[in-house]
Amino acid sequence: MGRKPSLEDAGEPLDTLVVSGNAGKELARVVKRDVWGAALAALEEAELVHADLHPGNVCIRERDGKLEALVVDLEGAVKEGSKLEESPIKYRDELLNESSNTASTKMDKAWVAAILQCLWEEGSFHDLVKGVRGLKNLSHAEFKERTEDILCKIVPSGRS
Repeated sequence: MGRKPSLEDAGEPLDTLVVSGNAGKELARVVKRDVWGAALAALEEAELVHADLHPGNVCIRERDGKLEALVVDLEGAVKEGSKLEESPIKYRDELLNESSNTASTKMDKAWVAAILQCLWEEGSFHDLVKGVRGLKNLSHAEFKERTEDILCKIVPSGRS
């Protein structure tokens, strides 16, 4: 039986590479275009709501000469539509579907969109939370338009 992968196997956290300014221009370009898209696609394919997604939980590593993204810290992740007792992190309580207390895919994507906005426009954490609160009250069509505007700047065409 093989060795269990560790966090060190995942590579450098995105916040270390990009937010701290330690990434080179090429890596930053690749990260902006591909990494969040890859991370979101992996979560969507697995039908998971991460519940604590932030740049420190998306890691970049090089394998076979290519950069790849890994989403880490999935201990609090739940399947879409699962019942939740409580949010694993306090600031995210309001992002849950309050009427049925189920994991909300829509709000998880809003959280990611707000993180992206904050990360690449150098907003504060306060701005990020305020942005998510604003997205929460939009109609479905308005929400889709706003988040797609943010995500299309990062995610390569063909992914959503």
